[in-house]
Amino acid sequence: MDYDWLGWVCLLPPLTLVGLAVLGVAINLWEKHAVRPFDLTDEGHEPPATAYSDKAAGAAEAAGYEYAGAAADNRGGLYGLVFEFWASPDRAVAAVVASGRMAGAPANLTYLYSVLPDDRYLLTSDDAAGVGLPGLVVGQVWLVATFDQLHDRHHRRLREPCGDDRPAAVADPVAGFVELRERTADWAVARGRARYTDDDRATYRCTLRGAVWLTAKVVVGHPLVGLARSLGLRRY
Repeated sequence: MDYDWLGWVCLLPPLTLVGLAVLGVAINLWEKHAVRPFDLTDEGHEPPATAYSDKAAGAAEAAGYEYAGAAADNRGGLYGLVFEFWASPDRAVAAVVASGRMAGAPANLTYLYSVLPDDRYLLTSDDAAGVGLPGLVVGQVWLVATFDQLHDRHHRRLREPCGDDRPAAVADPVAGFVELRERTADWAVARGRARYTDDDRATYRCTLRGAVWLTAKVVVGHPLVGLARSLGLRRY
């Protein structure tokens, strides 16, 4: 009996992984990132909410978060997100809820972030994008988590690196999020992983080195970190 087909079946998983990696590198090389991908809207003229943002808003209000405004995606084309900003009662945590469509498909994500005493960021999200820049962001991804779950996990994590110290207050969640993105871009450019595409440093693209690193982080890094956390080898 000819079992040559077994060899091809065994090759399918690694070939699929390689194909996804090549596609990921190509997308990361092509995609242009805006440091400030939104424009604030006036009160009463906010873009329509989505089921995801409505649910997050209800949970944020129940947890005592203060609404800090909304913004519309300014990138055009494939991007159509609505951003809503929130601040915890003690201003130790800021939340960004983005929902809408990207490339015609529904897109939803929530970031909770705090500024640590050592000037790094603690970030908890239900999306892998922008999480886990070594030396700058202590990020953790919890896929399909609700706002309540992210809130609880973020506050539990906040006790680990801060101890008896208090995180810096986030006076303005919008300005704080823009500063986080600016520092992220500067961090990547300084390490040769990205390059600015304009003199105003408003947009940037990954270099080949950065595209490979970012793809490896998403395809390999996050699954390994999740496994280590599930085995109790990593706490936050």
